[in-house]
Amino acid sequence: MLKIVKKPIGKLLLYCLIVSLMIPFFTSSTNILIAQDWEDEDDAEIEKEAQEQLAAMLQWSVKYRFGKDLKVGDRVEYKLIGDDNNNTAVELEVTKEERGGLWIVEKFEGNEVHMLVDLKNMTLLELFGYDEDGKRQEPPLLDDNKVLEKIEEMKNMATAMGEMGMPIKWQEVNNTEEITIPKGHLTCTIIEPKFREETTKDMSTDEKTNIIKEMRLYFSEDVPKLLPFEIALPAFVSSETFILLQGGFVKNIDLEIEDFCKK
Repeated sequence: MLKIVKKPIGKLLLYCLIVSLMIPFFTSSTNILIAQDWEDEDDAEIEKEAQEQLAAMLQWSVKYRFGKDLKVGDRVEYKLIGDDNNNTAVELEVTKEERGGLWIVEKFEGNEVHMLVDLKNMTLLELFGYDEDGKRQEPPLLDDNKVLEKIEEMKNMATAMGEMGMPIKWQEVNNTEEITIPKGHLTCTIIEPKFREETTKDMSTDEKTNIIKEMRLYFSEDVPKLLPFEIALPAFVSSETFILLQGGFVKNIDLEIEDFCKK
C-alpha cells in the first residue's frame, strides 16, 4: 500500500490534488495521517499539517458529499471496475442518530472513518476512525476560520493544477444516460470536466471527446447521496455543481456501484 510520510507540505498538497482525479485519494492520504513512527520534530509537523488538511477537507466537503434527506439504513457499496472478484472498494452507511445528527461510516481497504453529521446545517460534529491495524485515529476538528484557510490553500493549488492541464470546472451534461448495475437500471445525470483551451488545443476532436467521456461522473436520484470522499474532491473547482446534485454517485472510470439501499 502506498505510504508517503516525508513530503514537504507544498508537494503533499500538490500530490493530494493530482491523485484526486487519477487514483483513489482517500487511502493514500489517510496513510499519511496514520503513520505512527515519526523520527523528529519535522516529521511531527508534517503529521500535524496532514491531519489538519484532512480534517479541513472532511469538514468542508460535508455539504457536497451528503444529502439532507439521508436516513438511518441508507447505504452504498462500490467496487473497482475490472475487479472480477467483486470486492467492495468503498462502502458508506448511515448507522444511527445521535445529538441531532447522523453517524455516517465510510469503509475502504480495511480503514474506517466515522463522521457525526448535522444534515440541517451541513456540519461535521465529530470525527474519528480506525486504520487497517485497528488503531483509533482522531484528527481534531478545526474552527471555521482554520477550515477556510486550509481550503483556500487547496483551491489555489487546484487553480495551479488547471494551468498544468487538470480540469478547471465540472459541469452537468444536458442529456441523461441509463446505466446497468447488478440491481437493475439507473437513469443517470452526468457531469464532465472542462479544460483550459490551451490544454486541448493540440488534440483532435475525437481525442478530446474521448478524454472527457472517460472522466465523466454519473449520478442517480434513486441512490442515496453518500459520495465517496474522492468523488467530491472536484468540488474544489465546481462547488455549485456538486452542491446542486440531487442524486448519489453511480460510477466513473474507476468505481461503479455494486449495491445500495435508500430508505
